[in-house]
Amino acid sequence: MEGYSKVMIKKKMTLKDILFTSVERWPDNPATGPVGSESRTYTGLLEDAAAWSSWLLTLGLEKGDRVAILAESLPEWGAAYFGISAAGYVAVPILPDFAEKQVSNIISHAEIKAAIVSEKLAETIQSAIKDSETLPGDLPLARIESKEILSGPGKNSTISLPENPRAFFENPLQPDDIAVILYTSGTTGTSKGVTLTHNAIAWNAVSAIREGLGENPQGVRHLSVLPLAHTYECTLGLVGVLSTGGEIKYLDGPPTASRLMKALGEVKPTMMLTVPLLMEKIYRSKVAGPLKAKPIGKILYAFPPVRKLIHKIAGKKILELFGGNIVFYGIGGAPLPKDVEQFLVEGKFPYSVGYGLTETAPLLAGGYPADMKFRSTGNVLPGVSLRIADPDTGTGIGEIQAKGPSIMNGYWKDDEKTAEVFTEDGWFRTGDLGSLDGEILYIKGRLKDVLLGSNGENIYPDEVESVINGHNYVSESLAYIKDGQLVARILLDTEKITAEIKHLRLVGAEKVSAWKNELMNHIRRETNKHLGRNSKIQSFIEQIKPFEKTPSLKIKRFLYTVKKK
Repeated sequence: MEGYSKVMIKKKMTLKDILFTSVERWPDNPATGPVGSESRTYTGLLEDAAAWSSWLLTLGLEKGDRVAILAESLPEWGAAYFGISAAGYVAVPILPDFAEKQVSNIISHAEIKAAIVSEKLAETIQSAIKDSETLPGDLPLARIESKEILSGPGKNSTISLPENPRAFFENPLQPDDIAVILYTSGTTGTSKGVTLTHNAIAWNAVSAIREGLGENPQGVRHLSVLPLAHTYECTLGLVGVLSTGGEIKYLDGPPTASRLMKALGEVKPTMMLTVPLLMEKIYRSKVAGPLKAKPIGKILYAFPPVRKLIHKIAGKKILELFGGNIVFYGIGGAPLPKDVEQFLVEGKFPYSVGYGLTETAPLLAGGYPADMKFRSTGNVLPGVSLRIADPDTGTGIGEIQAKGPSIMNGYWKDDEKTAEVFTEDGWFRTGDLGSLDGEILYIKGRLKDVLLGSNGENIYPDEVESVINGHNYVSESLAYIKDGQLVARILLDTEKITAEIKHLRLVGAEKVSAWKNELMNHIRRETNKHLGRNSKIQSFIEQIKPFEKTPSLKIKRFLYTVKKK
């Protein structure tokens, strides 16, 4: 085993510690609010959290009882989260795009005692409760926006703000108490309840923010665009930001281009957390796409000195597009395409790639933007120990295994699956492949996704897909083995394809089909020029509909690569 370990923050914390300390230090600072309107102060956040805690107390809930949150990323979400967890109950955040059946399975499996829901999703959870065979039909529900009680004791009344907020947080809390159960939605299609302690979340939040923004960040303004029920946004974007006295702004709907551009202009954030797809779309539509669409632009772009100059100019414009104040643009959840990262480096955009899992609360590696190494996921987080299990003698690549304060306790009510992901000596098996260069981590992909070539060699689909996706006419791709050959499904960029068909004046289905076939063959030939001898694509299959994805925007590979019986 090879590995690297750094000195950790030794103080153990609870989410109550984070909330109370922040309120004491910055009582009148703006905390959370919608874009375009005033934010609730930290004092107001505590009052709202206490209102939720008081409601749960009147229901007779005991320490450790589970309470679900099913809502979009709203300004009120954080108060509900702290109102549950900081008062000694266990929060069960549910991703808002989970299907009704998934919601029913989760609330039954977690044996929730109450739920806080948004107006938009109230009907979903009410139907899910009816489908459950174990939960009462009158399970207490309350609306997150208005605090109106929808069912259970006090139905149709409104939860009021208590006069003494701190009185509702008197349950004795220990850092090692379970604070949250998060149900994953992975690329395998299975959902497991990850149990995270108070210290796991609080420690990870404080450590990650310190690594990304420095020892004592001031004036943090975070624009939230990811689901709060996802641990990346919840730990770093909520708990982490609030630990600095910063302000969090929330969109009034999904992050469409128009809504996002308006919000960036208004908020002028200093920090954002995103998945690679957002920057990839901006890069392909505003930088690479327009240039590569013209023959002369394509030639100039291939010349490194010219490309670097273009990226430098474009980088400044993209920074302005984001409001001009970004100092930390965190990227995680999926691989960042190589050409997009090259643009970020040469454009001097302050990005940081992080690595982690729901089971690790989430961050294991990341870092300060100025210290990022190209194609890495940053430095191992202080206090985290990583090792590479059974590394390949030639490449040093093996399974990443982890130890540290933010590793989960296990999967809720599933000792068998918990045992599977821990080694005999207590290391967590991430299931990801990577290598270490000192304290810097490099990711190669998921262990279960590695493809075995015809000669027995390992093929990493993420690397193949990154090359394919760099083509101007490709939106997304999925590489896999079919009948012993490496093939790829590709989703073409409909807008660009339509424009090119119009430009070429192609009329009739036969002509269009012939042109698309030739285009796909051309993309395959160009792709193979950049792939190793053992990783060359034998054929492309056009993906007509967009790939189905997880909430973190990873393609659900099992839907396209597992043979249907």
